[in-house]
Amino acid sequence: MTYLDETLFAGEELVHVGRFHWTYDFRAFSWLILPLIVGVALAFYLPPLMNQYVGLGEQAKYVAGGLAVVMILYGFLKFLVMILMKKNTEMVVTNRRLIFKRGIVARRTDEVNIDRIEGCNVYQSFWGRLLGYGVVVVRGTGIGEIVLPTMEEPLQFRRAVDHAQMSEEEIEQASKA
Repeated sequence: MTYLDETLFAGEELVHVGRFHWTYDFRAFSWLILPLIVGVALAFYLPPLMNQYVGLGEQAKYVAGGLAVVMILYGFLKFLVMILMKKNTEMVVTNRRLIFKRGIVARRTDEVNIDRIEGCNVYQSFWGRLLGYGVVVVRGTGIGEIVLPTMEEPLQFRRAVDHAQMSEEEIEQASKA
């Protein structure tokens, strides 16, 4: 059961769900694959170099192997943290509030009522525009700023916030135009 399902009020409807962009998964899997490749390469090619310049003998294999294991473990842990962060993050717009929840055991939520939102800014780099990702920053009365992580289709998320802020009459007028 998601945090949204646990906290949804009566009459509250889901407007939009923000999702991580595929580049986030690419970075996570890079942390898994690149240290593995570099670690294996170090385990095979570093001992001869160490013997040539330092003369460690048999100990060079253990030093290179230990370094390779440390790199591979670090990459795996970084990958695991990124995937768990993605799985346990919710960025949701309902007709009443914006919810940003993250965390597994220790949960942190930032919620702001839709009528308390003053502005919603989208930041996209050149690559973000080209690939369709960006960062959304929501400013609200009394809450400061909520900086959402890099997400896919940030303009669509901002549009959902704007749509949720519209009254029923404004929605009818927009649909007629």
